Amino acid sequence: MSEPLIRCRDLTKHFRMGSEVVRALDGVSLDIARGEFVAIMGPSGSGKSTLMTMIGALDTPTSGDIIIDGTALAEASPSALADLRGRTIGFVFQQFNLLSRLSALDNVAMPQIYRRDAVADLRGKAIDCLKRVGLGDRMHHLPSEMSGGQQQRVAIARALVNDPLILLADEPTGALDSRTGAEVIALFQALNREGITIILVTHDAQVARAARRILRFRDGRIVADDVNTDVWTPAPSAA
Repeated sequence: MSEPLIRCRDLTKHFRMGSEVVRALDGVSLDIARGEFVAIMGPSGSGKSTLMTMIGALDTPTSGDIIIDGTALAEASPSALADLRGRTIGFVFQQFNLLSRLSALDNVAMPQIYRRDAVADLRGKAIDCLKRVGLGDRMHHLPSEMSGGQQQRVAIARALVNDPLILLADEPTGALDSRTGAEVIALFQALNREGITIILVTHDAQVARAARRILRFRDGRIVADDVNTDVWTPAPSAA
């Protein structure tokens, strides 16, 4: 049996707020296999986004271990963690975080600038990614000239440009109407079929049903870890 792509063991994350200790994560352990599509649900403050920042190597746990594609994050140097974030993990957020003065093409090409090795054709790869998300005809538009759904597709293309193994999506449909959100979910499902591992945080039960596995958090702990036998696939007309 192959090793999981992501392994978390006994993760805790504690914050001190005045005299109170907040346990954002309280002993979380889980494995995520290569190619899984996992949704994480739970009320605000339940720990789901905290877990995502840990897996994304954006924050460190108070205790516990995370191993991603064979790399133990606690033992990795800052440069190795930066390399992991740049190559292995793509990030998609609720707010699109696009640079307003740059075209879609330049926004997507931006992550390649920070790679240590030379990328021969920055724009060529960015063009391919924009075509992959259905925006080949909008690559020279500014974010202000695009709809919310189109901006999120640009953000997804930017997350794909360095060929990540994992996409971490934090409320990616939260700023979109239901129809546009369905388009984005259909895109995530297509990317998952291509082999990308997707971890999606959401408050929306319908969005969570797009995943094959659903984790539910409460008070910093996993309270349910279910196989989803009723996967929601948006209609082809929404994709």
